[in-house]
Amino acid sequence: MQGKKEKGKNFEELAKNYLIKKGFVFIESNYKSKCGEIDLIMKDKNTLVFIEVKGRKKTGFFDIRKSVGRKKIKRILKTAEIYIAERNLDFDEVRVDTLFLEQTGHNTEISHFINWI
Repeated sequence: MQGKKEKGKNFEELAKNYLIKKGFVFIESNYKSKCGEIDLIMKDKNTLVFIEVKGRKKTGFFDIRKSVGRKKIKRILKTAEIYIAERNLDFDEVRVDTLFLEQTGHNTEISHFINWI
């Protein structure tokens, strides 16, 4: 049986591969700062994208989209600011996306929300 950390890594890997197939370019994963962590950092054309990945087994009782609220987005934005400043990056656009992955047996349904702010 997988632990929570291993499941999270598997969901992040599925999300990363999904986005690469959509034309995104992988930059980094699990960036940490004093303010928080960003699961995936990728490039979508000329846009730097900070991605929050949420995954769990699908149940009829919980809307997974409610797991990323205002407080979490605030932390992601602050962490993104730190990342950009540390690396002295200059992108035309920056955005935050969220990928929700819900598993039913061996199937995984992926919902990609662009500019989730």
